[in-house]
Amino acid sequence: MIEKCPKILVTGGAGYIGSHLCRILDDSKIEYVVLDNFSTGFEQALPLKTKIYRGDISDLSILNKIFQENNIQSVMHFAAKISVAESIEKPKLYHETNYLKLVSFSEYCKEHGVSNFIFSSTAAVYGDLETEKVQENSPTKPQSPYGKSKLEAEKHLQKISDEQFNIGILRYFNVAGAHPDGSIGQSTKGETSLVKACALTAAGKLDSLHIFGTDYPTKDGTCERDFIHVMDLADIHIQCLEFLKTKKQSILLNCGYGRSFTVKEVVSSMKTVSGIDFKVFHSDRRAGDIVSSCSDTTLLQKSLNWSPMFNDLDEICKSAFQWEKSPKY
Repeated sequence: MIEKCPKILVTGGAGYIGSHLCRILDDSKIEYVVLDNFSTGFEQALPLKTKIYRGDISDLSILNKIFQENNIQSVMHFAAKISVAESIEKPKLYHETNYLKLVSFSEYCKEHGVSNFIFSSTAAVYGDLETEKVQENSPTKPQSPYGKSKLEAEKHLQKISDEQFNIGILRYFNVAGAHPDGSIGQSTKGETSLVKACALTAAGKLDSLHIFGTDYPTKDGTCERDFIHVMDLADIHIQCLEFLKTKKQSILLNCGYGRSFTVKEVVSSMKTVSGIDFKVFHSDRRAGDIVSSCSDTTLLQKSLNWSPMFNDLDEICKSAFQWEKSPKY
């Protein structure tokens, strides 16, 4: 029997970003259900009363069960493979998971009456552009199979979108940080993102930090990235869904703060907030890394009337460090 109350289906909801979104949904008393195969996610990261379906987005039996039992009108799709390095080693896996499964899943959602579909994309679709800030209409030249798989997925969603099936494509820049109360954070096994690695090292869980490449054409020779706090990113999803519902049109948005920091600046910030002068070693450049990445957030702010709450590098690093000192899962 289908419940009458409209609900949001959150795929990959037990993961890093998805769990922070679910916390906001729960706190706001917005109805939702989670589909996750728990390959990287944690049930402990979800609010206690979360209705969880264990399975994969390619499993028709679990999708049928979800749609038979719930009135799903909106989908927030986080389920994906997200490692640039792994994608270089396993390009076919990324094509299958991030593109082929997305194709069948999105078409299933459209056929079953979903009106709004928010897709987690990435700034990796841009590649290494020689521009100070990238706009949503900047050229897309992904340098990794990860970026290519996300761009392919974007194009498919744009192709099948119409007046009854509105798409929100969110291109994440570098997501970091943890919930301010320390209850949830990033515990993805093998995660190699910079802020996470710095926090692990400061917390004594890694012996040292390696900086990959110090000869880039930047102010200190290390790569530059635009970081966004995970709580702000989760909030963007809420605002994007409201946009889709009210405007009834699709949208593609950069998700960042429009300011970049070098690797060395992030390391310095983590050392400052943690009070730990951890060891740092310099290594050769890493395949797939781009020199600089910074978002133009004009459209984001204008379209959603959005402004960040955690736009501070030290705050991002502090929350990540606090989580690593006492992770809950």
